[in-house]
Amino acid sequence: MFKFLFILTVLSSPPIESPSDLSWGKKSDRAPLIKNFTRWYGSTDNLVVYVSRKNIDGVETELHLNYSNKALISATLFLGPTGIGIGNCGKMYANVLKSLNKKYGHFIYKKETADPIGSDLVFNSKCRKVLIGANEYISYWKYKDIRIEAWLYSDGDNILIAIDYIYKKEKELNSLESIF
Repeated sequence: MFKFLFILTVLSSPPIESPSDLSWGKKSDRAPLIKNFTRWYGSTDNLVVYVSRKNIDGVETELHLNYSNKALISATLFLGPTGIGIGNCGKMYANVLKSLNKKYGHFIYKKETADPIGSDLVFNSKCRKVLIGANEYISYWKYKDIRIEAWLYSDGDNILIAIDYIYKKEKELNSLESIF
């Protein structure tokens, strides 16, 4: 009877739509169900990795949830490398920023890191500069007790977009905002 109730509870749990909707800072013994994602491996002891069931707008997607003492402290949504390349990385990143602005309000800070060597080595291609590691872009948001960062960067072989959700208590977030 207990097994039946446990399975019924797990199956009837509503799937989470977005990392910002997760139970941040609360202890959990089991990984949450996340809509359109399948749990690949891991546990709430350390790290849980999910993969998307289908590519979102042609982009490969993976989600990592990081736990400390069984409490969720951060999540990273990786977009790419499939679906993001030299021809579309700027447009994809702009679409990500637009979606995040719509959901969380306008970003509080945006930063571009550009190595001058990119201008010497690469003709006017923003994405080629990202691919060789000369340029990197990051934007920041604050939502409830979460700091959100959207990155456009290269891992040396591919162009990726990563969206970090980092749980911070309100007091810590306010002091962070003062440096932006």
